[in-house]
This record gives sequence, structure tokens and C-alpha cells, in this order.
Amino acid sequence: MEAAEAVLPTEERVTQINRHAEKVLISLLKEFEDKAGEETYEVEFVGELFARLIVAYYMGFYTDKIADDAAVAANDLMAASGVHMEETTKAEDET
Repeated sequence: MEAAEAVLPTEERVTQINRHAEKVLISLLKEFEDKAGEETYEVEFVGELFARLIVAYYMGFYTDKIADDAAVAANDLMAASGVHMEETTKAEDET
């Protein structure tokens, strides 16, 4: 299977993707809150993410750009909520 040629999605497509991501993010954050620290949860979640990134690459998306955008969005959300990565990591270490 060959990867599709990478193309930038239209502004409308980006808006559709972002709206869907917002909906999914809410349920994923709730699930993360309930299952954080469970080894099988993390393995399955990241494994599925990795597989989806591979398929997204074959679809022609710039997966490195998606990862960069996700890191920026996560930092923005943490800053807005007053939570910082060091605090979440520290809390996980204490459990």
C-alpha cells in the first residue's frame, strides 16, 4: 500500500476535523481521568493512536504537523485550566 501524496486540507475540512476532535476530546478526557495509570489502558490507547497515525499518513495527512498541533493544544488546555504537565506527572508518580 502506498501513501497518498500529502496535501493540505481545505479550511472547511480543517474546521470539520477540529469540531469532531472537540467532541471526541471530551469523552477521551473523561476516560483518561477514570483510567489514568492503568497499564493496559495506556498501552491500548497509545497503540491505537499509533495505528491511526499510520493510516492518517497513508491518507496524505502530515502526521508530524498533527502531533505538533496536538502538543500546542494540550499545553493551551493545561494553561487555561491551571494544570501543568509536571503536576500531572507528579500526581501519577505518587499513586
